[in-house]
Amino acid sequence: MTDLKIQYFLAVVRSGPHFSAAAQALYVSQPALSKQIKDLEEELGFKLLDRSKKNAVKLTAPGSLMYEYFTRAQDELARTIAKARLMAGGEAEELKIGVLEIWDIFTLLPQAKSFDSLHPGVMVGYDSINLKAVATRLLGNHYDLVFSVSNYFEGMKNIAIKHICESPMILLYSRDHRLAGKEQLHLADFKDDTLFVLAAGEASMMRLLHESYCKAQGFVPRIKTLSSFNSIIQAIKSGRGAAFADQAAMSKNDSSLGCLVLDQCITVSALWKKDNPNKALQTFIAECVQGRAE
Repeated sequence: MTDLKIQYFLAVVRSGPHFSAAAQALYVSQPALSKQIKDLEEELGFKLLDRSKKNAVKLTAPGSLMYEYFTRAQDELARTIAKARLMAGGEAEELKIGVLEIWDIFTLLPQAKSFDSLHPGVMVGYDSINLKAVATRLLGNHYDLVFSVSNYFEGMKNIAIKHICESPMILLYSRDHRLAGKEQLHLADFKDDTLFVLAAGEASMMRLLHESYCKAQGFVPRIKTLSSFNSIIQAIKSGRGAAFADQAAMSKNDSSLGCLVLDQCITVSALWKKDNPNKALQTFIAECVQGRAE
């Protein structure tokens, strides 16, 4: 059983399964690709792919099992080679990533889940960071890459900005809030409540946006600043008010909180310094960030 046959099988599965697409990606003829898969099936003693329906190739049950095994074996081989290189005197690459404390990076960027297994020689560290610390941490080289709102960085020539997605804004409130059971809830219903926002830095711009949005709904909000989003969540749960967040916020899945979806969005962005020489950063951007943004 050669590695070439396994690679061809994996390519077919990852292309749909689709023989013509895999052949194009591998720069080989479709008959040559089909022969390699057929030889592998004969060697194993069972069919990997069901070709009974025209233009509708699919994995057989044994084929699915072998696909999972070959994928695990491939990942394990890559990790073992990376460890061996380190033992032989090489150095692991390091990538430091900061993520706004309200967000789940793997929901925003599903491709990041497989980055570690595909690049075992890269040590990736994710930190949850406060909005007001984003600028100083990125500009001070504490992080190679941050995921945040980009308002503060617009126009900075040394900062690269890639917009990832538009995340609808929401209003979070306690399930024990007096309005929790109300049907057809609107933002203006919270006009008498305190709205919590972060205290400083980039957050001051967000405060202005929130105030402007409330005024467009017919009321001037009573705003109170707190030092962190965790503090805001605790204040909401204690019944002291409500707060703006967005659909990517981890806290929206908290069963003790209610969520009102609004008609405005927050732009989620990836930011990094253009002169950062970290090769692992460029790989992560190419494989995870660019694909998510397109």
